[in-house]
Amino acid sequence: MSEPVASPAASRHEAPGVATRSLILIGLGLLVTVLVSLAIVALAFLWRQGHLPIGARPPQAPALFPEPRLQVHPGAELAAVRAAENAKLGPKAALPIEAAMQAIARRGAAAYAPLLPPVKENAP
Repeated sequence: MSEPVASPAASRHEAPGVATRSLILIGLGLLVTVLVSLAIVALAFLWRQGHLPIGARPPQAPALFPEPRLQVHPGAELAAVRAAENAKLGPKAALPIEAAMQAIARRGAAAYAPLLPPVKENAP
């Protein structure tokens, strides 16, 4: 048998599967974008520091801050709030847990029934 003859196309290298020109353009575009962004940030920083006389200087923060509004006597204020809440609740609010459990047990099967009957609407 005769040996197969290599064609000229078979001896060439395989064509690249990546478009190198597109990759180079994308890389250059990315580099330009990063450099422009860096320049904008640097100019904004210099303008904020007052080194660039472009337009009016941004307003400065106030030199004196107001004092914090702290509670002077938190324990006394808490006691006053609790006393006001207990006055609204009345004497039944101080019912011990055991007494409350016994009161519910005395109600029997109706212990968890609604306390108020349902409101009936007047039908015309």
